[in-house]
Amino acid sequence: MKNEKQFDHWLKEAKKEGSSLEPSYSVWHKIQNEIKTEQIKKPWWDRALDMVAPKPKYQVAFAAFTMIIVTVIMVMNREPELRLISDNEAAMLATEIDRKVFESQRLYEEVLAALEKQVEMEIPEEAHEVFELYKEKVKMLDTLIAECKLNLQENPYNPNIHKSLFYAYSEKLTNLKTMLALNKEIIS
Repeated sequence: MKNEKQFDHWLKEAKKEGSSLEPSYSVWHKIQNEIKTEQIKKPWWDRALDMVAPKPKYQVAFAAFTMIIVTVIMVMNREPELRLISDNEAAMLATEIDRKVFESQRLYEEVLAALEKQVEMEIPEEAHEVFELYKEKVKMLDTLIAECKLNLQENPYNPNIHKSLFYAYSEKLTNLKTMLALNKEIIS
């Protein structure tokens, strides 16, 4: 403590006043008040550190541990850095996406045309009714595809129209594959 000389002086005075080795109540009261005022002078973090780690070597360890914990929490909560792209990069990405979308549409159309030709050539007489039902569904999907293409001419960047178009393509492809599988099953 900073006031050790003052405390020693008070204890010596108390010994002179009485023969007892124990200091009087007034001396303990003075010491206690002095400790309280000393604590009040300290900032809150020092008082908290004194309560958690009373010795200086423990205080250093506690401070280092706290810094590590705070650093880990900050690193874990850090949001990823977002990189802004330039207008030129955005235009190039949009062009690339458009090219890939239209290329996949073209590939779907080629595959579907080839499957339709194969299905039309091999319709057996035994399964004519089942194939008529599948053909009706394929015609409905063709109508949906035509509507989607018409809407895409008006609004080529609408993602919902593109989703509907690809859904219709995949459904048509599934139906044509099913028709081929039924055909092979009936023939064999």
